[in-house]
Amino acid sequence: MHDHDIERVAAVAEGRLTGSDLVAAEAAIASCDRCARDLEDQRLALTFMGQAAQPAMTQLERVSLHRAIRQATAPKSSRWVRLAPAFAAAAALVAVLGVASLLGRGGGGDIESAAPATVVSTTSAATSKSADGSVAPQESARDLAATPAPAGFTPDLPELAERLRAESLQSPPESSRVQEHVCDAEALQEATQPAAAVAYVTVEGRAALLYVYPENALVFDAETCDLLQRIPTP
Repeated sequence: MHDHDIERVAAVAEGRLTGSDLVAAEAAIASCDRCARDLEDQRLALTFMGQAAQPAMTQLERVSLHRAIRQATAPKSSRWVRLAPAFAAAAALVAVLGVASLLGRGGGGDIESAAPATVVSTTSAATSKSADGSVAPQESARDLAATPAPAGFTPDLPELAERLRAESLQSPPESSRVQEHVCDAEALQEATQPAAAVAYVTVEGRAALLYVYPENALVFDAETCDLLQRIPTP
């Protein structure tokens, strides 16, 4: 009975033995029919593997692998970094409200005329007098309409729409001065015509856009562009 040594067969097939070790191993394998068959099978397998093409990734596989590696190694931003823009916006809002409060307390009898100048695009601009007593030209409501209204302020939308409509009829805006707004596409879909004037307003605590047309006015949510209200022309 012969010793069926798998390691010896593999060593001879792979060419890892030399000299007297190789001669002794070949003699032992030759005396064992099973070992001889295994040696022949291993040599055929090694020959086939040597002739086979080297495996290679396709371009799509390589791109997918690199993308997965970048995603796995990309550093995650801290919660503070993600919330920093929100904190900055809140701080800016507090600063604006604080300044407005100080101006309101220090203005005395001029509060009524100062407030409309702060809440632009909602009430008439205050008429100011110059040092020599002459009255300065009144600002256009359409020119002020590009400035967002302060948070929490709900204007008289029908009155504002009528003022903007009247000014647009007196002096139509030049094409070079027409501004783009986030809800222009939704407004055009609803009204099927360009707006005569657009104003930023705040309705029930939400930022909104007032689009004024000859027949009516439309109020859209400034974030979602959902239609909030239709205001018919008086």
